[in-house]
Amino acid sequence: MNTSTTIIGLVILGLFILPFILISKSKKKKIEQLKNFLTDEAKKIGVTISDIDYWNDSALGIDDKEETFIFINENHDEKEVRVFNINEMKSVRFIPDITKKNSKIDYKKEPKLCISILFKESVKSEVNLVFFTAGFGYVSRQEQELFEKWTNKIKKLKAIA
Repeated sequence: MNTSTTIIGLVILGLFILPFILISKSKKKKIEQLKNFLTDEAKKIGVTISDIDYWNDSALGIDDKEETFIFINENHDEKEVRVFNINEMKSVRFIPDITKKNSKIDYKKEPKLCISILFKESVKSEVNLVFFTAGFGYVSRQEQELFEKWTNKIKKLKAIA
């Protein structure tokens, strides 16, 4: 009697845990595919990725020596690839604006975390590195850290106060 109850309990537990395992494996596979794709794109243009991050359906990498960024955004099996150099940037806008001195930002109240880049050449369209958009849950610690990391990296390279 106890053996059958234990077996039934384990089967039910397994049915609840299995979806989480499958989702985790799927996410790891997708990240690996994004990493490989970004690395291949970097090789095509002759840059070496020195730093790379992934979030949601996006990946961002940089070649620190060449100051060249590669951004990949994957929507519904369609990959948008943008390659740009820090010298091509006309202006950079951070949402929220964390360049203000002595400003303490409550990320939980922000509608989105985004780095918006405009280029000197008008033929190049704006690039929006969206780390979080309200309506898709709460901003995570990882999204906050990635936003701050890439904001600081761009500010340092672009010499934004």
